[in-house]
Amino acid sequence: MKNKSKLIALMITSALLSSFASGCSDNNSSNKTKKDLFDDDSQTSDISSSDNEYSDIIDNVDSSSESGQVYSQTIMIYMVGSDLESMHGAATLDLTEMEEAMPSTGDNNIVVCTGGASKWQNTLISEDEQTILHLEDGAFTVVDTVESANMGEAENLGNFISQCMEQYNTDLYSLILWDHGAGPILGYGLDENFNDIMTLPEMQSALESSVGQSGKKLEWIGFDACLMSSMEICNAFAPYANYMIASQETEPGWGWNYEFLSSLSQPDMDGAHLGKEIIDSYMAYGEEIFEMNPRSYADLTLSCLDLNKYQQAEDAFNSFFSETHKTLSTETFPLAVQKRGRVKEFGGFSSSFNYCLVDTVDLIDKLADDESAIEDDNVINAIENMIVYMRTNVENANGISICYPNNSDNEYSEICLKLDESIDFAEDYVKYLNDFYAIRNGETIASDWNVSGDEGYVYDIDVPDDDDDDYSDDNDNDDDDKDDKDTDIDEDNIYASVQSGKDICLQLTPQQKANFGSATYYILCKAKEGGFTDNMDDERIDDMYVFVHGGKNVKMDNDGVLHAYYSNNAVYMKDASGKLSDIPMVLIDNDSSSKEKRYMSSVVLTYAADDISDWDVNSANLQIIVDDAHPNGEIRSAVPIISDDEIQRASKQLLSLDDYTYMSVTGTCNYLTKDENGNLLPFFEWEKSGWLMGFEQSLTEEYSLEVTSIKNPENYVCMFVVTDSQGNISVSDLIPLK
Repeated sequence: MKNKSKLIALMITSALLSSFASGCSDNNSSNKTKKDLFDDDSQTSDISSSDNEYSDIIDNVDSSSESGQVYSQTIMIYMVGSDLESMHGAATLDLTEMEEAMPSTGDNNIVVCTGGASKWQNTLISEDEQTILHLEDGAFTVVDTVESANMGEAENLGNFISQCMEQYNTDLYSLILWDHGAGPILGYGLDENFNDIMTLPEMQSALESSVGQSGKKLEWIGFDACLMSSMEICNAFAPYANYMIASQETEPGWGWNYEFLSSLSQPDMDGAHLGKEIIDSYMAYGEEIFEMNPRSYADLTLSCLDLNKYQQAEDAFNSFFSETHKTLSTETFPLAVQKRGRVKEFGGFSSSFNYCLVDTVDLIDKLADDESAIEDDNVINAIENMIVYMRTNVENANGISICYPNNSDNEYSEICLKLDESIDFAEDYVKYLNDFYAIRNGETIASDWNVSGDEGYVYDIDVPDDDDDDYSDDNDNDDDDKDDKDTDIDEDNIYASVQSGKDICLQLTPQQKANFGSATYYILCKAKEGGFTDNMDDERIDDMYVFVHGGKNVKMDNDGVLHAYYSNNAVYMKDASGKLSDIPMVLIDNDSSSKEKRYMSSVVLTYAADDISDWDVNSANLQIIVDDAHPNGEIRSAVPIISDDEIQRASKQLLSLDDYTYMSVTGTCNYLTKDENGNLLPFFEWEKSGWLMGFEQSLTEEYSLEVTSIKNPENYVCMFVVTDSQGNISVSDLIPLK
């Protein structure tokens, strides 16, 4: 099918989660490796570590401690298979990878407890049993099987650890927790058979019943799982292990590279040195995958944390919030909300759920700005001192996260507070959060919060070079009193890499400015005039708008003017003949920075076989990047959308576009709708038209992206959705872009 504009019925189904692995061998040793799944000879990547501006390494591994000692080690792996195994065979692939590492097992033991999957893609393991495997001479053998048990129960994990520590006499013992991760608040692991996840207090209980009773600490605990490098988890694990290895971000489907097991018999492989091996192999593996297929790109973070230095970090963190708490009041609350909103967050791309996990160092840095007069050096130094080794390709990822809910989800905030109290975490931080939420949910701070009718206007902007944060205006607006308006904003402004475009502005009242929390912007197109409505018969067509672009990169200047930058460009799909799609990709500005623009585009992927029973349909989020190296945009990855997940796990799996026949790009079409007072509602609360506008792109033919000026810009408008510090929402009138 050629790239063509078309109307796509609203009946497109919400899709099934696709498998990126289509089976394994009939025995425990597979000929297929994880790398094979991403090998694409038709693609060449220009994404490498040398090109990555955010590549960062923290290395505090103490080489002076090297003694030449070789430690005997027992590595315990608690492998909850979940859908990662039943649908993707990911656990089987990792077991194969462990075998291929060929670790010297003379004095070492690799022991795996498996369960929690509705189907296992090898013959050693049955979904009806919990199986214990032991790696000997490059192959796993079954050493024990019991009736299937809930892998989400603390007792099960505790018994496995105790049995291993009793049975295997070695110098060091370490534990890997393998599966999905959902951060400290929701927990780790998803047992498909019992629909259960292990909470942080349960993990703590399991360690206390096993390690705590043994009188000997684990050398390290590692999470081959998403989102588990956090202060709260360090707090719970510090009594039971010397080191923790975990990721702030979601992990890609390939997870850890278990080739590190071949290093076990090398000298000085304690937690710090082996942690460095694990992290380096993880990052190197990712770079290899990116080279093989640029559409499998993922954000990578992995940290090795010294838990023996955790208490000093928590004490400094707690003291910081003791001082910060003193400045928190109804008057300062809006500024606290704004600062929190600028902190680096994790997990947003791989899940529709907001885990509220932020970088701890970035949080401290944002809160302790010049206006607060709160010293941040001591706490940042204490946190960084705990980080033994860390590598990342993510901007503002510094190694360890903290949960700080800052939205209207009071239930999640309450769970966070209860967890912190149950694990005895940072008392003054908990007090701060309690008062923060009390103000958020308390008496209304500002009654004047209707931005409808406030002045909205647009500047044409131009930035001559990257070193100049200012821009000149070529104002198309005839209202002379706006020409002299000061539009300068702070040094980390969104214009840093802008050459031209639109500065879309909205003037807030003094009261609105004083209680401002955050804002997003939507770019809408009139469906009729914008060329979206070929062959459409709808009597309300004049009131129909299409959502084409949106983002939260909105800044407020010192005069209470909101600024949203729009490049006046759109990303179009280009087919093999060079023809552009009639309408642009539908994009959400996702975590952009001064160095790059990141977009998320929701699409429907379809594999159309000759036999309709073999058809596969999946909803996915594409990650698209536009930067100096990719001026026309590059699809970096496709992440499946999990829409019915009560446990809110982040998706580890990436979808390969090569596994599908075509891709449907759609934009929502709604009728302009106002409330009973005549004020516009947010676009996605408008009356649904029953139409989705979009196009279909063949994935079996050559295709690419192209960034170019929007067609018919006079038909585009902007809407600001403005939220005050307490979560109250107001919507601006539609602002014409031209």
